[in-house]
Amino acid sequence: IYVPETGHHVGGSILAWWLQYGRSSGIGWPITEQVRVGRRSVQYFERGALALSPAARDPLGVVLLDLGRPYVFGSHDQNRDSKTAHFFSKTGYGVHPEIWPYHREGGGVHRFGYPLGPATSGSGVLWQVFERAVLTANTAGVTELPLGVMEVERLRLPADRVAQAPHAPIVDLAALDRGF
Repeated sequence: IYVPETGHHVGGSILAWWLQYGRSSGIGWPITEQVRVGRRSVQYFERGALALSPAARDPLGVVLLDLGRPYVFGSHDQNRDSKTAHFFSKTGYGVHPEIWPYHREGGGVHRFGYPLGPATSGSGVLWQVFERAVLTANTAGVTELPLGVMEVERLRLPADRVAQAPHAPIVDLAALDRGF
């Protein structure tokens, strides 16, 4: 399909995964076409990236990439906030109480991954790095950094809008949410 909101196509297994799990409340809108990154076919979205992987446990053969790891380095040297609402023995870190409801209700470990360090604070902002997200909290609430956008910029991948392919329909995604 063609997504006019961002000017990109989504197709195949990535489309099926995105429609089921990832649209606006998940990883957001597509910001690239499918591109080759190393040996993988990857498509970047506002807040994440999906890759085709024959080894994936997902029946669609799609994996959500861990984009949060580069943001861990150096974060442990800042003002740590060791409060924990939910502890994960897998990484040895817990989710901060201010971030926990957003993490839990927004998809939990499936969507954001495990915490990769304690929450840190500075300049009135609390933030915590997860495998696939960086969540920040302040008086306005919890938000998610646009890691997909940040990674596309870091890798200098093509993200310009493309013309709609003749075979790619535009689908009214709002109608899908309404159930027709």
